Amino acid sequence: MKRGTLRSDPEKTRAWKDRTRKPLPKVNRKRMKRLRAEQFGKDGKREWILSQPSALTGLMGWSGNPMTPAHVEGTRATGAGPERMAPLLWTEHLDFDSSMTDESFARRYEGRTREDVRRRARELDLEWRQRT
Repeated sequence: MKRGTLRSDPEKTRAWKDRTRKPLPKVNRKRMKRLRAEQFGKDGKREWILSQPSALTGLMGWSGNPMTPAHVEGTRATGAGPERMAPLLWTEHLDFDSSMTDESFARRYEGRTREDVRRRARELDLEWRQRT
């Protein structure tokens, strides 16, 4: 069996290793902190959302399946803010963000749809505004 030229030629191996060593980009910590505050809120809304039961099943999180604040209208990448967050268990969050069809989603969650989660997020936002 013939060995590949990359393994057998030390010069090519060295050149390949040098080519892949790129410096990691520096993280702008101030910008990351600002974005996190914009996306999850500065006033404790994220923690309050996490204290609520799941918007889909009504369950509370546990160590194997923690509660996560899900941006249900838009994504963090598109600039979604804290006003449309719903509490979802980690597995529910993965299903919510997946490419699963709406029919499959409703079948898995006993008729509850993504729109039900969005509606619950709006209700929680109104409740949060009344509290603060």
